[in-house]
Amino acid sequence: GLFTIYLMPQASSVTGEIVGAEALIRFRNQERKLQALPSSFIPALEDMGEISSIDFFALSEACATVSRWQQENRAVIPLAVNFSRRTISDKRFVERVIEVVASYQIDPSLIEIEITESAREDDSALFRLVADELRSNGFRVAIDDFGVENANFALFTQLMFNVLKIDKSLVWGLGAEKHTMKIIRGLVALCDDLGIETVAEGIETEEQYYALREAGCTRAQGYCIGEPQ
Repeated sequence: GLFTIYLMPQASSVTGEIVGAEALIRFRNQERKLQALPSSFIPALEDMGEISSIDFFALSEACATVSRWQQENRAVIPLAVNFSRRTISDKRFVERVIEVVASYQIDPSLIEIEITESAREDDSALFRLVADELRSNGFRVAIDDFGVENANFALFTQLMFNVLKIDKSLVWGLGAEKHTMKIIRGLVALCDDLGIETVAEGIETEEQYYALREAGCTRAQGYCIGEPQ
């Protein structure tokens, strides 16, 4: 009971309506009045070899949420779940994902599997195989953190995916820096040509949001859209 899931909403840059959300893991100890963000406990869990348990806990919670929405006849939006590169390297990763989602009897298209772009550095062949198998089983695959450190455009030639999440380090100057707008526009145009949706993370001001719309990005995520809840 120490871990829980928060949802970070994503809005359409065209209509402004909420069209998706990302499942974020949080640590909360009510008795000791402690709360911790992933950056403080994920590395430790990876070192302990326990990160897979947390990743699949997040997946189960996301599936349970979608299932509950359906049972209550609520509007349903896709939920994105992020997985550690160590979890993805497990040979049974895709099989386990399929089993968990099937156990909640929800459509795989309602679960978006986020894979960090840097995971490709570990084993590009495995990375491609995982993405292909997920897509062939009805899941949407999102590449997370594009723009952190070195954004490798070879990614677009090496595998097929549905969504590119543009890291906040690339979008912070939206609306204020002309060269940032040109870069985002070019990246969005490339994705449009390839049939890939784009999500800009870290949108915190209305100026950034309107600039994002002008650049043609598909979805926006950040505190300007809504806080994790």
